[in-house]
Amino acid sequence: MKAIDLTKLKEMLHLPTASLIAMFFGIACVVAAIVTGFLYKATTLNDWEAIQTWRIEWLLAAAVAFILGILLKPREA
Repeated sequence: MKAIDLTKLKEMLHLPTASLIAMFFGIACVVAAIVTGFLYKATTLNDWEAIQTWRIEWLLAAAVAFILGILLKPREA
């Protein structure tokens, strides 16, 4: 199994290290929001609301990470 070459990935995406880390964190949060639905099953209305709240929190964290990645990217002249 080959390891991911971060230098090549940074060059391909034209992102600095901080933005790349924020992007990976955002992707991980989106995956966590999706997986939450598979791991927890709602049997009552309260359970369903709690699961939806967890999904909203994961997606909010992903949005913050993606915005942070955009803000950390240097502007090109």
